[in-house]
Amino acid sequence: DKLGFDDGFGLTSPDWKGAGWYRFTGNSGTMMPSSAPGGEHCGTTGAGWVLDTHPSTTGNTKNTKVCFSVMDNPCWSSAQIKITNCLFFFVYYLPEVDPCATRYCAVGRSP
Repeated sequence: DKLGFDDGFGLTSPDWKGAGWYRFTGNSGTMMPSSAPGGEHCGTTGAGWVLDTHPSTTGNTKNTKVCFSVMDNPCWSSAQIKITNCLFFFVYYLPEVDPCATRYCAVGRSP
Protein backbone atom coordinates (compact mmCIF):
# COMPACT_ATOMS: atom_id res chain seq x y z
CA ASP A 1 0.00 0.00 0.00
CA LYS A 2 1.15 3.48 -0.75
CA LEU A 3 -0.11 6.40 1.26
CA GLY A 4 0.55 10.07 0.64
CA PHE A 5 -0.99 13.50 0.66
CA ASP A 6 -3.66 14.19 -1.98
CA ASP A 7 -2.09 16.69 -4.35
CA GLY A 8 -5.04 16.95 -6.73
CA PHE A 9 -3.26 15.02 -9.49
CA GLY A 10 -4.32 11.52 -8.40
CA LEU A 11 -0.79 10.59 -7.36
CA THR A 12 -1.80 9.24 -3.96
CA SER A 13 -3.48 6.12 -2.70
CA PRO A 14 -7.27 6.27 -2.52
CA ASP A 15 -6.80 4.99 1.05
CA TRP A 16 -5.17 8.25 2.18
CA LYS A 17 -7.65 10.22 4.32
CA GLY A 18 -5.28 12.82 5.74
CA ALA A 19 -3.23 12.73 8.92
CA GLY A 20 -4.27 9.88 11.21
CA TRP A 21 -3.74 6.27 12.25
CA TYR A 22 -3.14 3.72 9.47
CA ARG A 23 -2.50 -0.01 9.20
CA PHE A 24 -0.75 -1.37 6.10
CA THR A 25 -2.31 -4.51 4.59
CA GLY A 26 -2.21 -6.32 1.29
CA ASN A 27 0.32 -7.65 -1.15
CA SER A 28 2.68 -4.70 -0.93
CA GLY A 29 3.44 -5.42 2.73
CA THR A 30 2.27 -4.86 6.27
CA MET A 31 4.94 -2.64 7.79
CA MET A 32 7.11 0.31 6.83
CA PRO A 33 10.69 -0.57 5.86
CA SER A 34 13.48 0.04 8.39
CA SER A 35 16.07 0.80 5.74
CA ALA A 36 16.12 3.19 2.82
CA PRO A 37 14.50 1.61 -0.24
CA GLY A 38 16.09 4.20 -2.53
CA GLY A 39 14.28 6.60 -4.79
CA GLU A 40 11.56 5.64 -7.26
CA HIS A 41 9.93 2.96 -5.07
CA CYS A 42 6.29 2.66 -4.00
CA GLY A 43 5.10 4.69 -6.96
CA THR A 44 6.88 7.88 -5.90
CA THR A 45 10.12 9.80 -6.14
CA GLY A 46 10.54 9.78 -2.33
CA ALA A 47 9.69 6.49 -0.60
CA GLY A 48 9.17 6.67 3.17
CA TRP A 49 11.05 4.44 5.61
CA VAL A 50 11.42 4.31 9.41
CA LEU A 51 14.76 5.67 10.61
CA ASP A 52 14.57 3.71 13.90
CA THR A 53 13.31 0.26 14.91
CA HIS A 54 9.64 -0.62 15.40
CA PRO A 55 8.49 -1.07 19.03
CA SER A 56 9.07 -4.66 20.16
CA THR A 57 6.60 -4.82 23.06
CA THR A 58 2.89 -5.28 22.42
CA GLY A 59 0.91 -2.15 23.29
CA ASN A 60 3.91 0.17 23.17
CA THR A 61 3.82 3.32 21.07
CA LYS A 62 7.06 4.82 19.83
CA ASN A 63 7.68 8.33 18.52
CA THR A 64 10.16 8.18 15.67
CA LYS A 65 11.16 9.72 12.37
CA VAL A 66 10.33 8.60 8.86
CA CYS A 67 12.74 9.61 6.10
CA PHE A 68 11.91 9.94 2.42
CA SER A 69 14.62 8.59 0.16
CA VAL A 70 15.18 10.52 -3.08
CA MET A 71 17.85 9.42 -5.55
CA ASP A 72 21.10 9.00 -3.61
CA ASN A 73 19.87 10.91 -0.54
CA PRO A 74 18.33 8.45 1.98
CA CYS A 75 16.79 11.25 4.05
CA TRP A 76 15.90 14.00 1.57
CA SER A 77 13.01 15.03 3.84
CA SER A 78 11.51 13.67 7.04
CA ALA A 79 8.46 13.69 9.30
CA GLN A 80 7.71 12.68 12.89
CA ILE A 81 5.40 9.65 13.20
CA LYS A 82 4.13 7.28 15.89
CA ILE A 83 4.19 3.48 15.67
CA THR A 84 2.16 1.16 17.92
CA ASN A 85 2.84 -2.57 18.24
CA CYS A 86 -0.51 -4.42 18.17
CA LEU A 87 1.00 -7.95 18.61
CA PHE A 88 0.40 -9.26 15.07
CA PHE A 89 0.66 -5.93 13.24
CA PHE A 90 1.72 -2.30 13.61
CA VAL A 91 -0.36 0.85 13.28
CA TYR A 92 1.17 4.18 12.32
CA TYR A 93 0.16 7.76 13.02
CA LEU A 94 1.12 9.48 9.76
CA PRO A 95 1.10 13.24 9.16
CA GLU A 96 0.61 14.97 5.82
CA VAL A 97 3.77 14.94 3.66
CA ASP A 98 5.15 16.82 0.65
CA PRO A 99 2.40 16.44 -1.94
CA CYS A 100 4.68 16.39 -4.96
CA ALA A 101 7.40 13.89 -4.17
CA THR A 102 6.76 11.65 -1.15
CA ARG A 103 4.66 8.69 -0.04
CA TYR A 104 4.57 6.29 2.88
CA CYS A 105 5.36 2.77 1.77
CA ALA A 106 5.15 -0.77 3.13
CA VAL A 107 7.18 -3.95 2.72
CA GLY A 108 7.45 -7.36 4.33
CA ARG A 109 5.36 -8.81 7.07
CA SER A 110 4.65 -7.73 10.65
CA PRO A 111 5.97 -9.78 13.58
